Amino acid sequence: MNVPFICLILFSLNFYAFKSSAQSDNPFVKFMGANCYIGLLNQYNKEILPASFTNITIAPVGNNWLISAAVKNHYSYHFQIENELIKLPYNHVEILNDRLLKVGSPGAYGIINTTGAGVLLMNYENILPAGTEFAITLYKKLYGCVDLDGNSVIPNQYDLLLHWQAAGFWAYKYSQFHLIDHNGMSVLGLKYDKVLIPDVDLPICGVAKNGQWGAVNQQNELVLNIDYDEIMILDMGVVAVKDRELKWKLTDLNGKLKNKEEYDAIVGLGNKGIVVTKDGKKGLLDYQAKSLIDVKYDDLQYLGNNWVSVNNNKEVLIYSIKENKFLDFIFEDIKTTDYTQRWEGVLIKKDSKWGWLDFNMNLKIKPIYTNVRLNYTNIIIVENENKKIGILDKNGDVVIPDEYTEIVPQNEYFKVKKEGTDWYYVNKKNKKVNCQVF
Repeated sequence: MNVPFICLILFSLNFYAFKSSAQSDNPFVKFMGANCYIGLLNQYNKEILPASFTNITIAPVGNNWLISAAVKNHYSYHFQIENELIKLPYNHVEILNDRLLKVGSPGAYGIINTTGAGVLLMNYENILPAGTEFAITLYKKLYGCVDLDGNSVIPNQYDLLLHWQAAGFWAYKYSQFHLIDHNGMSVLGLKYDKVLIPDVDLPICGVAKNGQWGAVNQQNELVLNIDYDEIMILDMGVVAVKDRELKWKLTDLNGKLKNKEEYDAIVGLGNKGIVVTKDGKKGLLDYQAKSLIDVKYDDLQYLGNNWVSVNNNKEVLIYSIKENKFLDFIFEDIKTTDYTQRWEGVLIKKDSKWGWLDFNMNLKIKPIYTNVRLNYTNIIIVENENKKIGILDKNGDVVIPDEYTEIVPQNEYFKVKKEGTDWYYVNKKNKKVNCQVF
């Protein structure tokens, strides 16, 4: 089975040990027990999981919660419905949507709903999310689709099945994609070699034949002729197309040019704007293709809170998209994190030292650190002039003071070392603890 490369963003369940902004209403509180084991309290400060786990992660499922509790690499799963905690008798659980959970073991998955009722027997090699109303199933190496009640919408007979929220599914068989609507009916129109599904809910989709790209609407009608070397479907109803001269242009969903400009490169910033590159310089457009930042700067990076860092020779400025102006700051450098772990401020460098500027434009930490870096878990490690290190959180608050030579994060704890000492563990209050569990 030869399946082409498809640019598609699928939702997946990635547990993370700390509350995210999307989980700001999380009613649970972790508590620390003996030997660095972790337990969980509910909103009434009642213990619902004992302190016998090495990690606990929480994810919302509609108005309910899926709680994953691990002892090292062994997981148990619990489902909180209102004030009732139910232990799920499965080796593996994932969220498909607000009403369905994937359960089972590798190669033998099924589906239950959020009331605990069975939807699909554990007969499937894999099950994938498909919006809020469906799930994609893999059975005997062929893909199909079911609805929320487990009824077959598309039989398992395709080499690949991709969900397009606005129109249905692209089904791949005999080396071509054809469109199937949400009722399981084939949509008339051309078949394609590749498809490019937007990662936001838009009524067009990129399609390719013989190495050239265009776009179709929900009725599988061409809205952009298949004439382009490449295509990008951006937020807010803007499409970027690359012509045979390798230049990018911006169009609306009907293929009408947004402006007459041509660009060497284009990068979408979600719903914030579009970074464009021309002759090695970068600028920022809004989604009407009007200039916010002139195309004359060395680099641009989105920082969060509608801020964009703008590199101008050896200076770094901050532009506010919301206020449509440059702020009154000039720095040597600015660091931020990726889109998935947004901070509540940025690291700024001035006079060769690093500090913290919050999004209220308060200099929360004056530039005092000689070096800063992120580890693989996105923790901010800071180093002082004596080469001692500490840790800041996403709010720019000091979690671990800069008094150690080495720090290794361990779930809710930190393995630390000072000069002349052996390794030991501290908690988030920098108190020494006995962590036999590690």
